[in-house]
Amino acid sequence: MGSDEIIKNEGRWHRIILNYHYFCRSKAQQMKKIITLLFLSVLFFQQVDARTIKWKRNESLYRAGFRIGCNIPLTHQFSENRTSTRMFSPDFAGYFRVGKLVFGEIGIGYTFQKNRFAIDQGTGVYDKYDEIVEMRFLQIPLRAVGEFELGEFFSLQPSVGFIYQPLLHVNDNVLGYSKKNLTNHYFVLTAGVGFSVYFFSFELSYRHFLQNWVPKSDVKRQSTLHLSLGFQI
Repeated sequence: MGSDEIIKNEGRWHRIILNYHYFCRSKAQQMKKIITLLFLSVLFFQQVDARTIKWKRNESLYRAGFRIGCNIPLTHQFSENRTSTRMFSPDFAGYFRVGKLVFGEIGIGYTFQKNRFAIDQGTGVYDKYDEIVEMRFLQIPLRAVGEFELGEFFSLQPSVGFIYQPLLHVNDNVLGYSKKNLTNHYFVLTAGVGFSVYFFSFELSYRHFLQNWVPKSDVKRQSTLHLSLGFQI
């Protein structure tokens, strides 16, 4: 074996050792980060647990919270010859509650709907359009919410009430919808049931609109299922 080949082999082994060293060093740094993250997570959840126990035992008459949710349409007919083929409608709201066992709730929120439509041109066949009609709304919910403890940190929260939902904006669209030809003020009946775990909450509710999107329309009024996640303090 020549001296050049020996030097080449030594260089190869040197690179292998260096690469292995860097590999071990990077893995050690990753493990250090993971251990640190786990340690901080344990400390965080210990603090959350302690604060939650104190909060649950607090019999204050006041509650405040925030929730985000989405609407799942149960009806799709928008007007006599137009039906919604797809709807995306998230929302978020803050609320304030006063009471004991049964709370009065008032809140303020924001939602929007993005709809795609199919239109019957008088042939009995619906043609789909890619045009998106976006409507934005303010929401002011007024509800009665019960709170029945199922355990030390769990509670059942049935609710009933209504939402005042004024129309704020309609985007420009080729279908001709605007604030001028759509209902501008809606009242929505709502009833549902929620669960809270510590200070986190999950709610499923039914919503039924008392007005149609298009004034004086004879189609079935819109109704949705509403899913939300939130927290309260």
